[in-house]
Amino acid sequence: MRWSAFFAVILALALGFASSSMPTPLYPLYQLAWSLPPSALSYIYAGYMFGVLGALLFCGRLADSIGRFRVLLAALCLLLLGLGISALVSSVLPMVFARMIVGFANGLLTTIAGATMLAAHPRGDRRVAAVATSTAMASGFGLGPLIGGSIAELMPQPLRLPYLAMGMIALADLALLLYARRVLDDRTVNTQRAAFKLRPKLTLPHEPGPRRLFLLMSSCIFMMFAIVGLMASLLPSLIHQLGLGSGPSVVGIAFSLLALASVCAQFGMRRLRATHGLLIGLAALLASMAALVACLFYHSPSAFFASMLLAGIGQGLSLMETNLIASHCAEEHHRTTTMASYFTIAYLGGVAPVVAIGLLADYLGLEHAVQLFCLLCALVIVFLALRVSRSKRAREI
Repeated sequence: MRWSAFFAVILALALGFASSSMPTPLYPLYQLAWSLPPSALSYIYAGYMFGVLGALLFCGRLADSIGRFRVLLAALCLLLLGLGISALVSSVLPMVFARMIVGFANGLLTTIAGATMLAAHPRGDRRVAAVATSTAMASGFGLGPLIGGSIAELMPQPLRLPYLAMGMIALADLALLLYARRVLDDRTVNTQRAAFKLRPKLTLPHEPGPRRLFLLMSSCIFMMFAIVGLMASLLPSLIHQLGLGSGPSVVGIAFSLLALASVCAQFGMRRLRATHGLLIGLAALLASMAALVACLFYHSPSAFFASMLLAGIGQGLSLMETNLIASHCAEEHHRTTTMASYFTIAYLGGVAPVVAIGLLADYLGLEHAVQLFCLLCALVIVFLALRVSRSKRAREI
């Protein structure tokens, strides 16, 4: 039963991230069906991000009040609600509301991911739990567009069936969670619960050394989310410009390529020391930006695929190692809110490329804006890599 519980938590986290990225190949279909301007897609994306950040800011301590298992159940129920509304809507405002619900559910899942994964693992192995957490996030992020795009291209009702299919998987996972309730329900472990207060609270480690290392890891994950967010936002237009195909499934396949590289990197390098894995991940992110600039400059499909593969490797290793090191820095009694701080900073990184490139593109044009953004990111990553390589505390983990 313990392995069933562990698998159920992995699947729940993967579902959250799959639901977050699944609409990406469907956006051109929404534009055609609803006659949407490009700005409307930004509103849908903003709705999702508001939901995620709302959960991280206001509900980071919810598990301390009602227990991780109840938060997990609530998140899956909200995810089902958001997917159901997404399948039924026919205009922008209800879709923004649905994406906000999905984002809030994913934010709840994210706040308890690491601690629940560790509690569910039969041997309580922190390293395996960290690998499982990052693998679930990366694979879900890549498989969501593949599932959504493939169903949309091959089946009728392309704006409804992808959400219903994802909802069926979520229902199955909900049943598995209820089956494994005795393992996951932590109310019997700690009967003294803190009163829940609906106010934003983010926690940092109290000791100066762990706090500095935690902020360094948070900066690294911020940059990873910014770079992968840039890739995700450019993916549909790059595929069209390079003549690599058309249709929702092509975008989904490109996302799955990124996810496959991410998962392979995590499993292939899971035994490396955390700092070594993180430095390789940062180097891969740096190389992916160089390949992206080459792709834009030479219109090269080879550079595009290299950029995707390198971004996947960088995503997988950066997520796995920063998550592991950040969780080591967190005090046990503030672990949930501390990791909520880590993921809040990460998701803000996901917003950065959309805002920054949008502002830069008004003055420089899109291609030059992307090139300048990549240059700035490269300088920051080199600085962070030097800080990581010199951190004695990080090398001890």
